Amino acid sequence: MPDKRDIKEIERDLSGAVMAFNVSRANLGATLRSLELRKASEDRLIGFAEEFGVDQLMRTLQETPELVDVDRRPTIAELAKVKPQLVAAHDAQARADKYLAEKEDILREKDPNHAKAILLGGRETVIDLKRGIARDVETGREEALVVERVKARDLANTDEYGQDDEDEMER
Repeated sequence: MPDKRDIKEIERDLSGAVMAFNVSRANLGATLRSLELRKASEDRLIGFAEEFGVDQLMRTLQETPELVDVDRRPTIAELAKVKPQLVAAHDAQARADKYLAEKEDILREKDPNHAKAILLGGRETVIDLKRGIARDVETGREEALVVERVKARDLANTDEYGQDDEDEMER
């Protein structure tokens, strides 16, 4: 098993990955504005890509763009401008998530009561569900959260839009 890395080295890598994410995010936003696709926020598209993958997002933009808040189908040329920026943001976010998890593992090993942080919009954030707040680790700034408990659905019985497939439900 490899030795654990020094936390300073991890923080350096994390900082570089977050910086790359922020640059990619800003570039994607500028491209969306230049293509007049701005109704779709870069955060919405990055989140979708993180959840379902960049290739699925590209298919969604071609087939049902309204699912990701895009008013019209982008042209192939427009998609060719958007995709590399989404890939860059997606990859940088994945690297940042990996480094943050590595850092948090070390911190929790030292102090099991350490509140684990996650990345939200490129910021290390601690979610406190009991208090209903999100706290920025660097600044200490707290924001109220709206926490809504929802019942999980079996997605095996839904169509591509997340709607119940009544035929499946009747079986």
